[in-house]
Amino acid sequence: MKLKTIILIIVAIIALVLLVGFIYINHLLNASLPQTDGSIEIPELNNKVEITFDTMGIGQIWAENQQDAMFALGWLHASDRLFQMDLTRRVAAGRLSEMLGEVTLDIDRLQRKLGHTRRARLEENNLDNEINKFLQAYTDGVNAWVKYISALPFEYQLLGMKFEPWQLQDCLAIVSFQTWYSDVLQNRDEFFNKLFDQLGEKRAKQLVIPYPDWAPLTVPQAGNISRASNAWAVAPGRTDTGKPFLVSDPHLDVTRLPQFWYAVGIHCGKPDVNVFGITTPGLPFIVYGHNDHAAWAFTAAGVDITDQYIEKLNPDNLQQYLTPDGWQAFELYSELIGVKGWDNKDTVTVRITRHGPVIAENDSLAVVYTLRWAGLDKSISEAMKTGFELYGVQSFTKFRTLVTQFSALDANWIYADKEGNIGYQLGTPVPIRKTANTVFRLPGWEKQYDWFGYWQLEYTPHAYNPRQQWLATCNNKPDKENIPYPILGNFAEDRILRISELLESKEQFTREDMKVFQLDQRCSYLLRWKEEAARILRLVDETDLAHQLSDWDGQATRDSREIAIMDTWLEYVKRFTFTDEFGKVANETRNRLLFRDSHLEHIYFWEENSWFDDISTETSIESRDDIAVKAMKAALQEIGAKNWGDLNTLTMAHLMGEVPLISGYLDLKRGPFGRGGTTGTLNTSFSVKNEEGGFNILVAPSWRMIVDLSDLDNMLIAMPAGQSGNPRSKHFFDFFDMWQKGEYWQVPFSRDEVYDRAVSLLSLQPTMNSR
Repeated sequence: MKLKTIILIIVAIIALVLLVGFIYINHLLNASLPQTDGSIEIPELNNKVEITFDTMGIGQIWAENQQDAMFALGWLHASDRLFQMDLTRRVAAGRLSEMLGEVTLDIDRLQRKLGHTRRARLEENNLDNEINKFLQAYTDGVNAWVKYISALPFEYQLLGMKFEPWQLQDCLAIVSFQTWYSDVLQNRDEFFNKLFDQLGEKRAKQLVIPYPDWAPLTVPQAGNISRASNAWAVAPGRTDTGKPFLVSDPHLDVTRLPQFWYAVGIHCGKPDVNVFGITTPGLPFIVYGHNDHAAWAFTAAGVDITDQYIEKLNPDNLQQYLTPDGWQAFELYSELIGVKGWDNKDTVTVRITRHGPVIAENDSLAVVYTLRWAGLDKSISEAMKTGFELYGVQSFTKFRTLVTQFSALDANWIYADKEGNIGYQLGTPVPIRKTANTVFRLPGWEKQYDWFGYWQLEYTPHAYNPRQQWLATCNNKPDKENIPYPILGNFAEDRILRISELLESKEQFTREDMKVFQLDQRCSYLLRWKEEAARILRLVDETDLAHQLSDWDGQATRDSREIAIMDTWLEYVKRFTFTDEFGKVANETRNRLLFRDSHLEHIYFWEENSWFDDISTETSIESRDDIAVKAMKAALQEIGAKNWGDLNTLTMAHLMGEVPLISGYLDLKRGPFGRGGTTGTLNTSFSVKNEEGGFNILVAPSWRMIVDLSDLDNMLIAMPAGQSGNPRSKHFFDFFDMWQKGEYWQVPFSRDEVYDRAVSLLSLQPTMNSR
């Protein structure tokens, strides 16, 4: 046989194999797509449920009772986001490494120490019968969808994994994890403890900056008008509809596909439930949204609900630690973690103290470090009950009670209702402390550094129908210190400036105004820096640019060169000022997000300028202007003629986005997309500088919501990607253009309106022998 013929045969065989593989992959992908019309018989279901779907794939559930509605919600979550749900419960349980290998082992070890799953097992026994019934129905809905489909989502095929049946306790573990994570978003203890170890106490304390006097608070102060993720409410006296507006856009990581939130409506008669909003797949709660009477939303509060302690070990018995009453034994647990690719499991010994779990060790000092977290004192079962009761909230009084029982969720809550009321409540459990130090590690053997309970509801920051007729929260400090306890934490002071300006800009607002505000890209905070930046531009002989910057109005749009100069310059000032002292701590992405421009402002305009000397240069002592000029030269050389949108870019990717062939075939990586915005604009971009001369956006609005209580059929929403987690679905990325352009999708609420606009209807029917 000729060589050419042999080659042709080989090529033909390879082509056939590839074709068969392509056909098989397509079959698997299509087989895991959810069914959105027709009828499905399900043995586990008690009564018929209908699910309507609109053009963007948003489902609304119509059931006879809440148990059937919860079953349908579990079905929906699984049909669109099964792999995401599985990842979330694995993170909570410390079981990621079973799926992804050694790379996630440190994450698993920490979660095992925190014990979300241990808590869930105990708390499952505390659920009341009705809540247990609802959670079991949700669980049954998840597992019923998995049994119904002919192929699991493609991620399971690639990883060679099976889906373990969902359990009720998975929901409880996720609640524990997510309330812990709500604190992690803004908690800076680990960052400052690393600085403490690197710099020493005196230098590290110089960087603990108090909330500035010029920044507004959420709760209106006596004698003046208070000037936020973002959320605000406008009272009827200042709206053109005569009913309140409630507006929200939580800021979260938007680099992942699928995104965090899942929109859904739930309607049933026993009990009477009508609610629409967003959920987190894996939990059956509407955390932002509205029912037929009230609307609600929350932002990360930043209140410090953790402390780290140093615990002395007994040199004669390392299984004991020192307390005010003498040596006490650790409570011990042994945890086994499966690791993909390992023959044996990883063993973790969990040590629990009176403050909480041991999270780190220092053998040279014969001490361990423990974590005191408010969530360990709060009931998960109570939080589950609260989540369901929030569906039907009808008054601010009830709302206050509910949102302060959501375990240790570190959150600012905003409320509005049809009667015209608006309100704010800090939902975070606030520890009673006798010390103002909540950043650096505390001596665990001294009783004065313990917590002494939590402040009662009446003492917590709140506001109801204020005279100014609006309330806003943008992760800023909620109230002054003139209440019975200090409000300690990490608060943003920038976005609250802008929303306060806008909400005082005229007497009456329209729904269009609310759109404009959400999409606003003026950074009022950076205007505090512009004259200083202009001065430095003159020092480097850039007079024209200095004049241009002096005339800048703070707009941080994609086509702005001024914000490109400002942000790049400030990043270089921070780098040249602190990297020599911070060392490796400066390079950690999360630390760069926590160390804000306001920290730099405090140091930059401080009389004591020792921070600006570069300790790596022995022959010179650098001044502030030396650093600022060096930073400006570096910034101008780097950006050239580029605008902000050329530098500030967002890339979204699936977990499998780096897998060759599959990623390209399924389009699992999208971007980079140029965006405007800064940490100080309402239309936010939280970015970190990369080494290629640009900024990588990590955090942005993960959901936009505008609720006009006068017309609940006209709710406006937008999401960064889509409803579905399946890349073959048309709803995987269909919201992006709308979100990026600042457009909105209208979601109706009443039955007639929802059915009129539905493009498909799925009927879930109980089988005859199950009735």
